[in-house]
Amino acid sequence: MLYLDILILIITGVGAIYGIWSGDNLNKKKAIISTIITVCGVTATLSLSVWKYLDDRKSAVIAARLRTDELLTTLAATELRNVDVAWTFDNVPPGALQLLDIGDALVDSYFLANENVDRLPADERRKVDMAERIDTTVEPMLGLIASGTSDPSGLFEGEDIGIALARFKNDPKGWVDGLGTALHYKGGNYELLFPLNPNSDAILSLGKPGDDPVSDEPSAWQQDTNLFAKTNFAFKVGATSAEGSVTLHWIYDRGSLNRAAERPTDGELSGGFGNVFSFLIVHRRLERTSYLNELTSRLSALPPERAAGGGWADHSTLQISVNGLANPHYVYDVTYAGTHSYAPNRGAYDAPVEEFAYTRFDCRLRALD
Repeated sequence: MLYLDILILIITGVGAIYGIWSGDNLNKKKAIISTIITVCGVTATLSLSVWKYLDDRKSAVIAARLRTDELLTTLAATELRNVDVAWTFDNVPPGALQLLDIGDALVDSYFLANENVDRLPADERRKVDMAERIDTTVEPMLGLIASGTSDPSGLFEGEDIGIALARFKNDPKGWVDGLGTALHYKGGNYELLFPLNPNSDAILSLGKPGDDPVSDEPSAWQQDTNLFAKTNFAFKVGATSAEGSVTLHWIYDRGSLNRAAERPTDGELSGGFGNVFSFLIVHRRLERTSYLNELTSRLSALPPERAAGGGWADHSTLQISVNGLANPHYVYDVTYAGTHSYAPNRGAYDAPVEEFAYTRFDCRLRALD
């Protein structure tokens, strides 16, 4: 509207000045005075319009900030019963996108090689599918994100990736007859340690089945020991792509949160998250007690070590919804903040021994609406 107001004022002013100078029996002295008065009037009106526009914008920013502060306060005082985390990367290189196709092929191979599992009822089969994708898609993707690389070839062995995917997509009969592929993941282990609460005093290792044991005993369809260990969890996890982007997605209900969140004894979980916080991808498996006792102290002690720009995982977006509500939800800008080593000092004469490496990501609140 400001631009339209300015345009109308300019047209009106130009028209008035034209009328002053185009009349018959022109008196130049009066015309000059009239022109000056007209220009001053238009300028004053323009200035008032611009001032009002900027003042309205300032008021809107202040109102939005107050609304955000109120929502943060309200959510911080609300018990967390469900959390939905979606981490999205745009403009993902083809190699990293290919990881989702690799996951599809490996999951299909698993079902071909395990006919009894393939014949499970739909709900149980979906659970097995999800469990397989943790190992074949989500964890390898975390490895690519942490390293900033886009080539998955070094993460798998058993068959050339290109050949395996060509057979999977173009030769269904040969694929089934050969029971899929011998391709399998050989990369490292990665955990995403994600803080909860405004003070980050509780932590989830997102997508880690061992932290969310639903049952002490297997169901009828889980009698196989490996299958029980693989599927004995209740959270949901997945990886999707759309138009060159990749989203990693985790959903924890109340039961899973109570089982999986590491926190002080009797610590509560709230729907509040800070304006800024950081999370980590750890390059190995950790004992659950290490989440708070070690990593939170390392996180606060070390300043971020910014990586050189240009990597596909340098900037991303994090969306967090709580308690099943689509709105309000948090939207964070996420920045890759470097890879560090946890190497405790072994003494004045000993070289520090690296216990594990971790990659840090810093989050800053963009919106809460």
